[in-house]
Amino acid sequence: MTKNNRVEIFDTTLRDGMQTPGLAADAYTRRELALLVDRLGVDHIEAGWPGAGNPAVDDFFKSPSETTAELVAFGMTKRSGRSAANDETLSAVLNAGTKSVCIVAKTDVDHVEQALGVTKEENLDLIRETVEHAVKLGKDVTIDCEHFFDGYKKDSDYAIQCVQTAIKAGAKRIVFCDTNGGSFPHEISQIVSGLVNVRQSMDGYKDTIFGIHTHNDRGLATANTLAAVAAGCRHVQGTVNGIGERTGNANLIEVIPNLIDMGFDCGRATDCVHELTHVSREVNRYLGLEDNPYASFVGRHAGAQKAGLHASAFVKNPDLYRFTDPTRFGNNERVTLSAQAGASNVYPFLQAVGLQLDKTNPKTKLRVIEILRQVGSAESNGYQLENAPQTAEVMCLKTLSRGGKLSRLFNLVVEHSLTNENRKNALGHMVTVNRAVITVLDQDHNEQMHVAEGNGPVDALDKAMRFNLEKEYPDLAGLSLEDFKVRIINHEGTESKTQVTIRSRNGSGDDIITQGVGPDIIEASKKALVHSYISYLVRHHPEVIKEINETYGVSEPTEPRQQMAASGARTAVAPK
Repeated sequence: MTKNNRVEIFDTTLRDGMQTPGLAADAYTRRELALLVDRLGVDHIEAGWPGAGNPAVDDFFKSPSETTAELVAFGMTKRSGRSAANDETLSAVLNAGTKSVCIVAKTDVDHVEQALGVTKEENLDLIRETVEHAVKLGKDVTIDCEHFFDGYKKDSDYAIQCVQTAIKAGAKRIVFCDTNGGSFPHEISQIVSGLVNVRQSMDGYKDTIFGIHTHNDRGLATANTLAAVAAGCRHVQGTVNGIGERTGNANLIEVIPNLIDMGFDCGRATDCVHELTHVSREVNRYLGLEDNPYASFVGRHAGAQKAGLHASAFVKNPDLYRFTDPTRFGNNERVTLSAQAGASNVYPFLQAVGLQLDKTNPKTKLRVIEILRQVGSAESNGYQLENAPQTAEVMCLKTLSRGGKLSRLFNLVVEHSLTNENRKNALGHMVTVNRAVITVLDQDHNEQMHVAEGNGPVDALDKAMRFNLEKEYPDLAGLSLEDFKVRIINHEGTESKTQVTIRSRNGSGDDIITQGVGPDIIEASKKALVHSYISYLVRHHPEVIKEINETYGVSEPTEPRQQMAASGARTAVAPK
């Protein structure tokens, strides 16, 4: 470890991340994303390229988010044939209102001669004049050396000349970019080490900060970033969740905790690692992207234990099957239920929702055996319970609460029918109206009929069922449906089964993920919706848990652990 172990964290989600195919963000979304990224404790947020033709970026810079992190405007070196002061593209960047600017410069001879169409000497002039002009205007200048590692391998002398030119012109930071993502960690390490020696030989410029910017085309962006820091870089660039052009950029969600565990000081980010899971998932929400359940540190399965053998040991000592505590990063630990589960999975799984079952109680043992049978049967019929942990909870509760307060909810809908009709609305426009007619059991187990209209058949069904339940449980209004997915699971033509997975959110911001399987989308949706209601109500009505605990050996419910079985829980306490 070097004496100076402070590493700057530079987020480029709003610039390089927006080059992800299929992504776009308006000015409002960009402001919200900047506030989210700021929660990671990063030092810099690169907000985009002002004046490059994207109105959303220009609008952002006119009214930027108020962040603790320093906002950075991105641009390129001046064009050949005009002065830096008279280059309107460069001027838009320098007039964007930020103290810091990040300027991309060519350092690969092929790009200099073929892409820019200038000589090597002219390119050095472009770098020097651009940096000198920006520094004269009082800017902190970061030079991104585009295609640096490829250029270094072709002509190391020229690549070094570009770096030295930028340093002497007054650049505060020099960032080496593996733009095509083709380098290996050992190459990054060797080249950066050599550049550190070059800097040491430049009297008066030893404080220039070296940085790294990698792409993930080989799947090595994070590894290459860590290798560069180990070799002497003290500034890292990346994006939340590694989004970016082609296969993406270095993933700051991985880079930050790894740097901290390697012993580097990441400034504010060191004290903000508990925000990683929340920020990762919320950025995906804003951009319409799916969470990767297998993502390091923040994925839903990152702290999950599946196999019975693992679960048994994990309960005795969690460190036997983990290298770190996932709650450090705002994630949760959980033992899952699946066809591979054993009794060792069931007890901690239920404890997560406050059930403290007596393992010596014969009734408990019988119910656990029955739960395991039902889990296996459910998976063979198309359920994926690890992806819908609240449906797994509901299956367990159904087995444990026969005749109790929950029994009515498991048979809530006696029958239902759905219709739709085309009619004119108040504005005279033709619209399709969906209507659900359902017969439900009220709290006295009497049948009641309800009718509701909605925007689609599932919405109508949801409203009709809630109409009945919210009379008895008004707090159910705090449950909102956030996502809805449909999948055909056995592909047997018209006899295929339908799997519906829904993600709901409670008033605390925690996700409730449930699943239903049926012969059609309506039946599957009904099951998934009812499961979400039950899971929500169990967490808000402890008398249900108390009733089950009294039946199976414990008189008072335990407090649900912070790392609930709820796969989306994002409220873990920050480390002290």
